[in-house]
Formats: sequence, structure tokens, C-alpha cells
Amino acid sequence: ARVYGYEKIPISLPAVRPSPKAGQARGMVCLVKNALVGLGLNEVITHSLVSRQLLSDCAISLEGLVEIRNPLSKEQEVLRPGLLASLARCVAYNLNQKQEHLGIFEIAKAFTAGSGILPKEELSLGVALCGARPLLLANGLVKDEASPLHLKGIAESLFRKLGITGYSFAPDPSGRFNVYINQDKLGAITALSADVLARL
Repeated sequence: ARVYGYEKIPISLPAVRPSPKAGQARGMVCLVKNALVGLGLNEVITHSLVSRQLLSDCAISLEGLVEIRNPLSKEQEVLRPGLLASLARCVAYNLNQKQEHLGIFEIAKAFTAGSGILPKEELSLGVALCGARPLLLANGLVKDEASPLHLKGIAESLFRKLGITGYSFAPDPSGRFNVYINQDKLGAITALSADVLARL
């Protein structure tokens, strides 16, 4: 340009044609977060690295884990295969700080061993409820104990907000509810067992 001459180059704006894509993950995540905050839940951000012991304490299978070759500590030796253990640890910490009622969620990646060199990453949503919240009714103060039915209500409200139809909840022999959309399994609603709660 200096040799040719700056004055000979015409003045023009670069031709940038933005092409927005419908249904991008970032927009969907923002919509889900806003809906869950509107339902009274608090967002948490937990570490992607967890210990094998935490997964064992939460009765999560240790098969197909993505291991760190040189972990800095025992608490950071594998990538989490799901959000359950991280959310359970967060609930346990808050209970130790004398928080009686918790409603938290996290949208983050979960990792499993892929068929190639790289692990398989999947964006996941986890919601955890614990404790009893006080409700003021006409006949006095009542404590509303968190249960899997509250999670079912949160899921239904979220589906309605996102315009999703064709969802269903079906119990399985282990005592949890599987969540389906058009016969495809999307997730599960469960209460942690007494053994898991005692270990946490």
C-alpha cells in the first residue's frame, strides 16, 4: 500500500455480512438461566475436576472417566462425568454453613471418554434442592420440604418456558423419575439415598 500509494486506495467499509444462527447454544443457555433464576434458584459454578472418592461417595460409576495424567491433588484427578457430584458437594458445604434451604443449578460441561483421543464433552444442566423453606399461609407458618416433586415442577415450568411439548416423566425400579421428550431420555430426577447423604 505504501509503494502503490495510500491516496490511490478507495475509501470503503469492509463488507461484513452477519449471519445469525437460530437456536445457538449461548442464547439457549441464557434463556434457561433466566428461567431458573425466575423460579427462585441460584446459579453456582463448580470445578470440572473432581476426585474419585467424591464420585464413589455419590454412588457414581467410575467407568469411562477422563483421567488427568499429572493431577495437582487427589481432589482434581478426573474430569466430572456429570454434575451430580459437584452439586452434592456444594449442597453439603452450604449445609455446613447453616443454610437450611437450598435451591441451586449449574449449566456446565460433563466429560466422558470418547472413541478417539479427545474426550466427549456434553453441556448439561443440574438442579439441586435441599431443606425446607418457610411459607406463610392463612393458617400460619408452614415448612415446605424439598422433594423430587419440586424438581418435576421446575422441569415442567422450564419446558413450558422453552416451548417444549411432548415431555413425560416415568418412574424406574431404582425409585427415580426418568425425563423423556418424544421418547428420548433427557435426564432423571432422583433423591439421594441415606447412605450417600451420610457420606457427604
